[in-house]
Amino acid sequence: MRIGILGGSFNPPHDGHVYIAREVRRRFSLDRVLFMVAGDPPHKSIAFGVDAKERLELTRAALAGEEGLIACDDEIRRGGVSYMADTLMGLYNGVDELHLIVGADMLKTLHQWRKPETIFALAGIIAVGRPDNAGDYEAARELRLRYGARIRMADFCGPDISSTEIRRRVNMAKGIAKLVPYGVMERIYAGLLYQSEDILSYEKRLAEYTKPKRLAHSIGTMGYAVELAAIWGADGKKARIAGLLHDCAKLGDEDALLLAKEYGYTPNAEEQRAPGLLHGPLGAIRVQREFGIDDADVINAIGCHVFGRMNMTKLDKILYVADKAEFTRTYEGVDKLRDMAKKDLNGAVLMTMNNSIGHLLARGIEPTDESLMIRQAIKRETENNKGDIK
Repeated sequence: MRIGILGGSFNPPHDGHVYIAREVRRRFSLDRVLFMVAGDPPHKSIAFGVDAKERLELTRAALAGEEGLIACDDEIRRGGVSYMADTLMGLYNGVDELHLIVGADMLKTLHQWRKPETIFALAGIIAVGRPDNAGDYEAARELRLRYGARIRMADFCGPDISSTEIRRRVNMAKGIAKLVPYGVMERIYAGLLYQSEDILSYEKRLAEYTKPKRLAHSIGTMGYAVELAAIWGADGKKARIAGLLHDCAKLGDEDALLLAKEYGYTPNAEEQRAPGLLHGPLGAIRVQREFGIDDADVINAIGCHVFGRMNMTKLDKILYVADKAEFTRTYEGVDKLRDMAKKDLNGAVLMTMNNSIGHLLARGIEPTDESLMIRQAIKRETENNKGDIK
């Protein structure tokens, strides 16, 4: 069996890793490529302190459905500091060929790895360049002369994607859908990986009184809102806060009415009949009083995420749709909504409004004239191709 080994911290794994492994396996006729997830890599610390088990699960998510690409936990199970020489020795028996896959820029430093002579004796090297560095042929020549290294240069380059950039983008609420497999993106948001300190602080406070399922929904809405903001050119940081806190006042009927009284808010006819609908306007008040949010765009988006409003802003629409399209939603039709949200934001808002009004009618609750007017306004925007269409 011909085995390739792609080692790394995979913090997180991304589309570039998958593309390189897929192409190396095909072009070099390998049976498998093992993604060797480092437990405690000797050359660097792990950014944001993401532990090995989580990085392994991220890698498994990245490789779901990929033929011949396998997440491997050998180094994690072995414990201690991870050295490639030890890993190769553990794999050598029973394998016809081992091939270590490295970035071409690493050829300059491979001789500094622990027991380089063991590495070169046990495995051939497949070096893959980047768009800005196709390969260091001089370094390859020196390794061949010094160690008898069997080095082959790939005739393709990996895409210009880095885990560092992905972590930065998550931290800055920039969106990562075009850089990582869907399952990785979903897990990054669900685990609050690489998030800013303010978001972690808000989540900690929210978790004090929010049930786990509702909290998971709020975190999912946060991530989905960030990704929609990236598509539609909205402020990702505002979308992130609005998404996380949009349900901060989601309460039972009796408690919602009591909170409305405490806040001096008078429910409309719809809210009186279904107090659960109060969590939008009450949430807009609560984020100011209890979370110190003073951004009017965020406050207004939270306030109208249940019914919408006339002249909805882009952020309003993003939160309104993200609430119903986020990662944990599994109802029939959600995939259709997600597809619509990527190409026609107004169309996605209209689809969501139609669904919401339909649910109210099914419960015997007549929508207010204001709700119908808001839907009609969005319908006109959609029909006139006015607004956000890809």
